Amino acid sequence: MPQILNLSPFSYVILGDVNRDGSARNDLVFIPKNASDINLVDITDANNNVTVSRELQWQQLNAFIEGDPYLSKNRGKFAERNGARTPWNHTIDMNLAFENTFGTKGRLQVSLDIFNVANLINRNLGKQYFVPNLENSSFSLLNFVRIENNQPIYQFNNPQGKPWQIDTVASRWQAQLGVKYSF
Repeated sequence: MPQILNLSPFSYVILGDVNRDGSARNDLVFIPKNASDINLVDITDANNNVTVSRELQWQQLNAFIEGDPYLSKNRGKFAERNGARTPWNHTIDMNLAFENTFGTKGRLQVSLDIFNVANLINRNLGKQYFVPNLENSSFSLLNFVRIENNQPIYQFNNPQGKPWQIDTVASRWQAQLGVKYSF
């Protein structure tokens, strides 16, 4: 698959140290084809009451996988390190400059730089996307609970929305006025 530079890469990982390497956010997730490919356990509260059943977790996980182009295309495989991508990040900048010469006495230049012009035209354009996890640009899809009968047991993290966020500052248009006098 060709790599496109302005799509920020990230990895789907497990929260917890499944492979016992000492890091809790670097184990790549296995993307199950069906419910029998993953061992989920009920999510319970402090009183041991089931708050989210394993069946409901599978339905939520399956819906999340189906709604994600990368995950749905790679069912039955481990996610690749930095294999998933955010939407396209793009900005269009513009520079306007006016210059006037005063004979041999000097030159005056006034310039206006507009950064992220697309957002100036339409507030839905020029969005900058990023994955907010500080460790390895990863997104935790499953929580590792324990090993049982030599098989890992998980709970679905049930993220709301997408793995990425929009950078609210870089996604806005900005302007800079410049004045330069040369003599």
